[in-house]
Amino acid sequence: MPPRAKSAQVPNAAMSASSKAGPSKKPDTGHDSDFEMDDTMSVKTLSSTASIDNSTPAVAALPHPKGKTKEEELDYSDVAVADRLPSGFYHSVDSRLEAAGKNALSNVDPDSDLQFDKDKRIFHFQSNTKTQEASFIFAGDLIDMTTIRPNGNKPMGTAIGDKTNVRHPLTIQRLAHWDPEQLNGSDPFQDAVWATHQMMVMGEGGQDAFIAAVQRDKTDPKFTLKAPFKKSAPDVAEYDQIAVVTDMAYAKPSTTAIDLQVSRSPSKRKAAGDTEVAQAPSQTAVPDGTPRVGDLYDPKLMPGYKGSDFAHVDAKLVQLDIRDANGKLLFPWQWGDYIQPGAMVLVRARLKKWVVLPTDKNSYIRSHIYQWVADSVRILAKGPERPKGPEGKSEVDLKDPNVVFLEDYDVMDSFSIGSPAKKSKLA
Repeated sequence: MPPRAKSAQVPNAAMSASSKAGPSKKPDTGHDSDFEMDDTMSVKTLSSTASIDNSTPAVAALPHPKGKTKEEELDYSDVAVADRLPSGFYHSVDSRLEAAGKNALSNVDPDSDLQFDKDKRIFHFQSNTKTQEASFIFAGDLIDMTTIRPNGNKPMGTAIGDKTNVRHPLTIQRLAHWDPEQLNGSDPFQDAVWATHQMMVMGEGGQDAFIAAVQRDKTDPKFTLKAPFKKSAPDVAEYDQIAVVTDMAYAKPSTTAIDLQVSRSPSKRKAAGDTEVAQAPSQTAVPDGTPRVGDLYDPKLMPGYKGSDFAHVDAKLVQLDIRDANGKLLFPWQWGDYIQPGAMVLVRARLKKWVVLPTDKNSYIRSHIYQWVADSVRILAKGPERPKGPEGKSEVDLKDPNVVFLEDYDVMDSFSIGSPAKKSKLA
């Protein structure tokens, strides 16, 4: 790909509410502060709303490079983190991302490839006349604080009922030991951050409008602009993390089954020679079949689902599109064995722009929030071995500081130091 020009720099452009002057912007924490306009509430929308380029499968998958013989399924799931580069794993991943074309976020130039529908607030390919939402694949390592909990992105102590939006945070970072100098200058993670930034510019209405929004975020306590990329520490030179969340972890069935089973009295059944009516299987029995995306299960099957936090009545646990290295769909109660700190994941996701209007429920703050929502996640390689704590618990109440829900506005900090740059590949 040809070199890309660097984005205009925005000196000292703070991208978080914590850097603002003026009164604190912490909303009323008594409000069940989720996005009421969230269009992924229904299980019907799972992995079905996003469009892709060149008919690529809608799961997170790496294609084989053109002109090469189809090799065995990519599986370096047991390779040590330090061996990913010398083993050829990263070379294979890089060539396959390149072969994915514009379906890979690192290969997209938003200005020439995408359009932003202001009415629907979605991004789509310019070639897509139906304006279906575009999705992209990108890869990274899960950050150290990653953990799968039944609470998802909600802090411990938050009441979770049928109407509570719960997602699993899967923030990823630059791949460990990725060395552009040994990979022809390729840095797909930096390119993914660059493309995300350019999409934000497009979503705000162009460079001038974006700069104005960044400056307003810094000076106006009643306005927030949130980016999905951030820095792991203030002294890091480049943005090195991208915040991703899953689709909804719980959903109400589209229809409610009505139990019409009736039986006669024991004496009448005995007189008629009827056998005992078979008891319905336990709702918490673990399914033994093949999972399908969108299947619904009893929430109690999720490890750690207990205590007063959970008050589900009709909502069920949703089978999200989360797979192992070979594409095998994993049951929700298996996710914690794969989604661990340092694991390498491939994500297919859509960039959402949420516009939260000011009301008394959010301290009258208008917010423009950009969020990567994953349609599909594949765990390509395990992370380093780590000690496990008690089931459903961790030493601290871990949560991703860049996950979007209104309770966290006062702690989200992106360590902004200007705009990311597109990295040119070596000739």
